[in-house]
Amino acid sequence: MTLNVEETTNIVDTWFENQHEKIIAKLSNNKPTQLKYLKRIIHDKEETIIKLMNEPSSSQQVNDDYNKYKSLLELHVGLLCELEPKSVLPTVKKEYYPVNECTAICDKSRNFEGKAYLLKRAGDYDMSLRVYLEILKRIGSTLLNSKEESLFEENVMRFYTQFAYALEVCLENARVTSSDPEGEKLWFGLLDFLYEMMVNVLSIDAWIEEKSEMQDKLNAVSYTHLTLPTKRIV
Repeated sequence: MTLNVEETTNIVDTWFENQHEKIIAKLSNNKPTQLKYLKRIIHDKEETIIKLMNEPSSSQQVNDDYNKYKSLLELHVGLLCELEPKSVLPTVKKEYYPVNECTAICDKSRNFEGKAYLLKRAGDYDMSLRVYLEILKRIGSTLLNSKEESLFEENVMRFYTQFAYALEVCLENARVTSSDPEGEKLWFGLLDFLYEMMVNVLSIDAWIEEKSEMQDKLNAVSYTHLTLPTKRIV
């Protein structure tokens, strides 16, 4: 039997107020359905969640609600890491998701894009850049070692997207450490990475030259995406 998530949440809201977490726990043996139900609850209660996460209170009831929704947000990220890993990054960009707990979940699940972004949110720019550079190295290795044309442009796009995030980490770090010489350290780390990539790319120039059509695509993508951002990436 398939659970109608919308109808079920409406029934619980009407007749069993504040029992959603019990139902979510009961669905633990059916994670796809559990995730659907959890998404619905977070969507419907988003205003309440935002207020609770952003406005700490000494009230016991408010603290209980805070802990309840915080646990649901953590469960949501954990299920996304397992079932919908590409949805993790756009989800943790929402500022009401708890940074430290979600960072640990992404780290355990090896969702490095989510982890890197959360580290930036936490102000740990050095570690965030390190994770982004590891992501870029993996994508770069795929580009350099795979000769499947069908995946080439997709990986180029991924590379430039992650590079833009890494660049944003350096820019944000520079803003908060403008009077600190240490603020330049991240820029040098990024430049060292680019130099290493350039050396590796030069080693396969002969192969790229044989792929004139692919080279045209790469040039087009580069022209569009390899530009210093004029505004923050959010």
